[in-house]
Amino acid sequence: METGIENVIQRLFPDSLADTSDFEDWCSTIRQDAQPGAADFVALLKDRLDHEIAECRKLGGLGRDYWELFGGEGDKAIKSASSIRSKLARDLMGENISAHSKTEDFLRRKILAFSDLGRARIITDFPSDITHLREKLFAGGKFLGEFNCPKGFKDFVFDPSKRDGLKGHRAIQFSAQVPIDDTTCFGFEVQFMTRLQHAWDRRNHPLYEWQREKPDWISDQKAVELAVDDFACAEALHLVDRQADHNWQRLQNLIGKKQ
Repeated sequence: METGIENVIQRLFPDSLADTSDFEDWCSTIRQDAQPGAADFVALLKDRLDHEIAECRKLGGLGRDYWELFGGEGDKAIKSASSIRSKLARDLMGENISAHSKTEDFLRRKILAFSDLGRARIITDFPSDITHLREKLFAGGKFLGEFNCPKGFKDFVFDPSKRDGLKGHRAIQFSAQVPIDDTTCFGFEVQFMTRLQHAWDRRNHPLYEWQREKPDWISDQKAVELAVDDFACAEALHLVDRQADHNWQRLQNLIGKKQ
């Protein structure tokens, strides 16, 4: 039995790409085109994160981990072909697309327009680390001094319009434009997330993916109860994060007074 996504694929994808294996073979070229730029982007980001840790440690005080990069390794920096196929179908769902638009070039342009064709996550000890890194990594108006981020920040922590009821994590994220060549770019999404939210998101991810692929879950009372209980975990961890951050600042003040 076909899912809604499969119906969209059969209706809007070119016949040559409707089959899963045919799409994955075709999509592999797009992924390969994006990988060199993604690798350079991730390497530069990792160097800057390491540099910022070194600068913080020069200030002395108690040591801690600060932050680290999650994701972005090798070809995993780019969405898998199956994820691209699914996202394309979700993005096209409900669109009135004429038959002459059902071309491989049309789908390629859609894929390169994804805000998250590339993906990585910066995991921090505290919410205040995110504030610190936003200021440091965006000095000069461009991310790392090189990459445009035309859509700005999406704040899933405090922006009510981004708090999608009963699902999603608390993170701040943006999409950087990473070049493939002199005329073409793709979107690379970077998320800022605390360690507690990251831990919850990794465990929650199967539920989140299931909800996306089965949008009628909201009509199932048991699924709704599960979503309510699970989403509450992220909200509770948000409060723990804020209190832990406050405790860290209190500890710094206490050490300063003793010195």
